[in-house]
Amino acid sequence: MKTSHFFLFFFIVFSVSSFGAKWEVNPDHSEIFFSAPYLKISEVTGRFKKFNGSLELSEKFIPTSVQMQIEVSSIDTGNKQRDGHLQANEFFFSKKNPLITFQSHKILPVKENEFIALGALKIKDTTVSTKIHFSLTPPIQDTWNYSSRFVKFRSTMKRSHFGLNWNKTLLNKEYLVGDEISFWGTFQLQPFESKTPKNKHMIPDTAYIRYREKISRGELSAPRIEAPEMVKTSAVEETLASPMKEASVQKDFRHHYLWWISLGFIGFIGFLSMILISHRLKNILVSFFPDQYRENSFLSQMIDFFLILLFALYSVAIWIIGWGVS
Repeated sequence: MKTSHFFLFFFIVFSVSSFGAKWEVNPDHSEIFFSAPYLKISEVTGRFKKFNGSLELSEKFIPTSVQMQIEVSSIDTGNKQRDGHLQANEFFFSKKNPLITFQSHKILPVKENEFIALGALKIKDTTVSTKIHFSLTPPIQDTWNYSSRFVKFRSTMKRSHFGLNWNKTLLNKEYLVGDEISFWGTFQLQPFESKTPKNKHMIPDTAYIRYREKISRGELSAPRIEAPEMVKTSAVEETLASPMKEASVQKDFRHHYLWWISLGFIGFIGFLSMILISHRLKNILVSFFPDQYRENSFLSQMIDFFLILLFALYSVAIWIIGWGVS
């Protein structure tokens, strides 16, 4: 009986892990905006700079669940005084209510790649049923062979439903700030634990790098390395070898003066830091062995050797950064 329960549990877990797919927001290429009517004609537009979220897909790649969290303190309308007022008690009261959250209860298809998420939007201590229209792209491979999907969403809400009632009166019983707030944005979604590393965007853009990335994506085959005495016998081999010749010419990007000036500056600052750290470490080590420490003693030589080793490791690290890019 216990064995059958175990296999049932294993089957359920395996089914969920095999067919369910969770895609998380990559905030580096995602945005959330909002706008509020002002004086009946103009609008105040702002954004939230810190947020996270996820979308779950079924085995047929249909959205089944959406969740989102926004940090209220990251609000930015381009005016610090206004941002402070929005975080105060009269509006979001961010110290007590630091997050805005949305959790879907049901997702309805509208047409191909377009959906409506029905769920609970919580602001402050109030939760209101909300509809969010969104579109979802098929998976797209980036330069480094990481997969992404993009969501574009749009919706509206009434701030009075959440207790955000601050206002000023105008003529004819009109108000300074409108009640209906629009919000929209774009999310880059990537598979759980498979986001594009941020440092990938810092790699220099050269012909050699582009060629290597095409090989990693499978767009090109790596050329075969031949012995000097071998003669190429086909046009295919010549075609595969020609990009490598171009790559070898372009490979001198490592000697670009801006790259080496930057690396030299970092190395110089690092060596100064290492000198200060070494001096501090030596004082600490000497304080642990005050009786045994003497100049030219075995302990003194071991401490100096340890500090020299640190400098050597730092030099190797600089060499890897400088030459290991390619």
